[in-house]
Amino acid sequence: MTADNIILIGMPGSGKSSLGRRLARRLGFGFVDSDTVLAEREGRTVAELLAACTTEDFIKRESAAVRSIQVRRSVIATGGSVVYCPQAMAHLARQGTIVYLDVPLRLLRRRVGDLAERGVVSRTGGGLEMIFAERTPLYRRYADIHYRVPPAGRQEATERLALLLAQKLPQFNLPETSQNGAKSGTIAKRRPANAGQAWRRRRRRPPGEAGGRHGSETDH
Repeated sequence: MTADNIILIGMPGSGKSSLGRRLARRLGFGFVDSDTVLAEREGRTVAELLAACTTEDFIKRESAAVRSIQVRRSVIATGGSVVYCPQAMAHLARQGTIVYLDVPLRLLRRRVGDLAERGVVSRTGGGLEMIFAERTPLYRRYADIHYRVPPAGRQEATERLALLLAQKLPQFNLPETSQNGAKSGTIAKRRPANAGQAWRRRRRRPPGEAGGRHGSETDH
């Protein structure tokens, strides 16, 4: 069994859940949201957990939830704070290819809104700019592929990412889409034009085990 999952990491507002669902459909994969896994394990919403737990306690619970994920051929959308969990990131690295969705801070400011209302985890207790500075080196450290999300519609951003994955990952056969959006056959691996992505590959990792699908809830 190969480690054939795609794991999305990035800041709140980077599109991990929305782009992740579209990407899963495009690839014919399952979709897992780690926040939903966390909520199901704890019997509370992520917002309730954030309100009840200290930052470090939440990170420990999040790490345990992420390490419970065992799937194949799935897109895994993670919470933005997962990079604070080295054990969780090591587990994800064994599950598949980690993709950092890089969105500029100026766009994140418009998308994220009120940090307290959204429930964004920070070890420094700072605002969005400080969280961005705190997490960006971690996202870059753990990523196999660095995808600078283009300032385009979600459909185009998804297609460019799918093409990049097909180009860089030899085990991928990207389903072709017809003019009406239906899948038909496979297409050759092509280089996405002007997508503005950088990528970095690490060694191939051992696979995970099969599992189920989960829904989505929030980001932090």
